[in-house]
Amino acid sequence: MSVYLLSCPYCGSRKIQKIWPQSGWDRCLDCKLYFKNPMPTQKNLFALYTNSWQHPERSRSETGGTDLRLARIYAKLLARSLGLQNFYGLRIMDYGAGRGDMLKALMELGAKVVGIEPYGLDFLRAQGFEAYEDISEVKGNFDGIVTIDVIEHLRNPWDILKDLSNLRRCCIIPERKGDQ
Repeated sequence: MSVYLLSCPYCGSRKIQKIWPQSGWDRCLDCKLYFKNPMPTQKNLFALYTNSWQHPERSRSETGGTDLRLARIYAKLLARSLGLQNFYGLRIMDYGAGRGDMLKALMELGAKVVGIEPYGLDFLRAQGFEAYEDISEVKGNFDGIVTIDVIEHLRNPWDILKDLSNLRRCCIIPERKGDQ
């Protein structure tokens, strides 16, 4: 079951516009937020993800659609965009880590990784990853935080983004090769 929203979940405006009717996306004309409408209930999401994690490889759309090949490409492009060749010595969180493919790719480039995955926690820990169910359980700060295909699944993404921003190290940027 889903709940159809008659107002913006962020600002409360009733001025919402159907953007992509086939996929159920709306946009608030006041604050410009794009949001899924109708939105699945928490109960339905819990049932969906609990069931999907019983067979994570057969339920890739719910347990993480980024495979290792794509994760390696993303990780290399991320490093390059930051002017880095690797992530040695950096602590990086993957929020919504799924089956852990991005964690593996970041580790291959030298990162110390932490995964947050409420439904696949046991799956990640069985692979040897440091993983948590919720960001409230995490200690310390991070040099970087990645999310892939996560924000659109959250009821209040602005709250999660605020919590994540509180976990990053402020203004710590590794020296680029050749910088003095």
